[in-house]
Amino acid sequence: MSFPFFYIVLVIAVLISVIKLKRQKPSYLRLFFPYLLMNLCVETFGLITRAQGKNNYWIYNFSTTVEFGFYFFIFYKTLHNVFVKRAIIFTSFLFFPFCIINIFFIQGIHHFHSISFLMGSIFLVSLSVLYFQEQLREDEQITNPLTEKMFWISTGVLFFYVTSLFSLGLFELIHLKNPSLKVLADALLNLLNIFLYCTFIISFFIGNKNER
Repeated sequence: MSFPFFYIVLVIAVLISVIKLKRQKPSYLRLFFPYLLMNLCVETFGLITRAQGKNNYWIYNFSTTVEFGFYFFIFYKTLHNVFVKRAIIFTSFLFFPFCIINIFFIQGIHHFHSISFLMGSIFLVSLSVLYFQEQLREDEQITNPLTEKMFWISTGVLFFYVTSLFSLGLFELIHLKNPSLKVLADALLNLLNIFLYCTFIISFFIGNKNER
C-alpha cells in the first residue's frame, strides 16, 4: 500500500504539533494536536479500506462533522465580535443535529454527506472572511499578518473550503459518475490537504504578539 504525499505531510504536521505543543498560545490552539491525530487515524483507516475496496464514507462523514466543530470553536475563541460569537453558537445548535439527521436518514451513512458539508463549508468560509475583516478593522497598529498564527490557519481554512465546495460538495451533490472527474476531484483534494496542513505547520512555528 502506497502513501499519498498529503498523508506524509499530515504525519509531519502531527509530529510538529507534538513538539510545539507546550509552546502553542493561546492554549486552545493546542487542540490542533488531537485534531490532527484524529485526521491521521481517519486517513490511515481510509487508505486501508480503500485498498480493500470497502465503502468508507461513514468514517469521513463523522470525522468531517467533528472537523466543523473544531473549526467553529477555534473561530469562536479567536473572533472578537459578540454578534458573530452568538451566531456561531446558534448555528452549531442547528447544524450538528442536522448533520446527524442527514447522515443517518437523508443521504445515508454510506454516502458522503454533501448537503451538510456544503452548509458547513459556506459557514467556515464566512468565518474566515470575517476574521480577515476584523484584523483590518483593529484599532491597534497593524502588524505583519505573516507573523500571526491565525492568519495562516484562516488562510488554509478559507482556501480549502472555498475550493472543496466544488471538488467535493458539488461533485457529490449532483451525483457525477464520470470516472475522470472523480480522479480530478481526488487529485484536487490531495493538493488542498497538502496546502491546509502546510499552513498549519507554518502556524506552529509562529509566536503571536497579541496572545488572547
